[in-house]
Amino acid sequence: TDLNILVKNTAGEVIKGAKVDIRMLRHEFAFGSAINANKIAGNNAQNDVYQNKIINIDGKGHGFNWVVFENDMKWPAWETHWFVSQPELANAVQWLKARNIDIRGHNLVWPGADNMPSDISANSNNLPYLQQRIEDHLESILQYPGMKGEIAEWDVLNEITTNRSLENYFKGKDGYETGREILAEIFKKARALDSQTGLWLNDYVTLSQNTKPGNANYDNLKAFTRELLDAGVDLEGIGFQGHIGGFPNGIPSVLETLDDFYQAFGLKAKITEFDMPSFVDEATAAQYLQDFMIATFSHKSMDGFLFWSFWDGATWIQGGTKSNFFQQNWKANKSLDVFVDLVFNEWWTEETNQTAANGSTTFRPFKGQYEIIINYQGEILRDTIILEDNRSITYNLTTTIACPPQGSACNDNDPNTENDIADGNCGCYGTPTDNGNACIGDRAMITA
Repeated sequence: TDLNILVKNTAGEVIKGAKVDIRMLRHEFAFGSAINANKIAGNNAQNDVYQNKIINIDGKGHGFNWVVFENDMKWPAWETHWFVSQPELANAVQWLKARNIDIRGHNLVWPGADNMPSDISANSNNLPYLQQRIEDHLESILQYPGMKGEIAEWDVLNEITTNRSLENYFKGKDGYETGREILAEIFKKARALDSQTGLWLNDYVTLSQNTKPGNANYDNLKAFTRELLDAGVDLEGIGFQGHIGGFPNGIPSVLETLDDFYQAFGLKAKITEFDMPSFVDEATAAQYLQDFMIATFSHKSMDGFLFWSFWDGATWIQGGTKSNFFQQNWKANKSLDVFVDLVFNEWWTEETNQTAANGSTTFRPFKGQYEIIINYQGEILRDTIILEDNRSITYNLTTTIACPPQGSACNDNDPNTENDIADGNCGCYGTPTDNGNACIGDRAMITA
């Protein structure tokens, strides 16, 4: 993006030589991790080190700008309080929002029998019961005080290509030819309950399994996505989980998959659950992470990259993984260096320019939130902006001082010039004096 800043005085005249700093406060791109609600915000397993890493992952005040709860918002966890109560979860949400951290909701319905409450399969032949049960659940979690309107986006459905129990319960019933009509209904009910949140699909069957077109799961994900769109669902994006296996996708393959889905649907995309197996060594994990992040960050469909854990003390992978930033004892892995260098150095904008003779200066920063600081002759002006596209901004300082007119008398403060005149661009230049002592040396003696 291009950011052009023009500085003027109270008379509307442009100001040359104003110092302009732009300092990134928050990246537009989502960088984050799965977290556990019980370990933050004073909840039942409060861990101060864990909590601090979320907001200060690099030790310099930079933290995640997005998170997702690993388990706490899943349907059975929500109702039976696996790790936190509902009030504790809402407390964690509020703690995060107070720190300007956005939240992915994961997930509203994971439609496999083992991933829904047990009464769903027990009543699989009772469609009115299932319909009401789903509607009650959506209303319960989307309307819960402290969470209502606070979740930036939801994985409405998780892994629909391999979790097809709900589809099969409805299949062939009146109004449900394929059974997947219920999936579109879930999306529409979620939208009716929350008009602002982003509605997403989330699945692992592409990048996580190195599958390609022609694979049944890969093709089904595309086919089911098309069905939802054709049914009028307000689908914002597709989450590609990124649980990388022992035979990982090559980077060209990753980009081919992202291209394929973007060309087919034009939807946003995120890496939502990145991790690598425990047997991958630290150097390999770091190198693959670097390549993977650069590739996905460069893709026009991508708007986020989230890990499925950042600490071995809170991960689903037994024994931990070198793709996590920290080991159990909080020793950093090389993956942390990769993440910090890319996100907070290469992709982070902090620059200083001076306005030119026309009063303007141009930056080419990454999209995000910025503090703008303009300093001219002791006057300092500060502003905070959101940069989402090319933008031009004019700032008016209270100073009445402008460049003297061209040709007017001035003083360049050089004793070896005379007849100083202004150049019209706040410069002052004089004619060198001729005092007849061109050969006088540094001791004021004639040396020639």
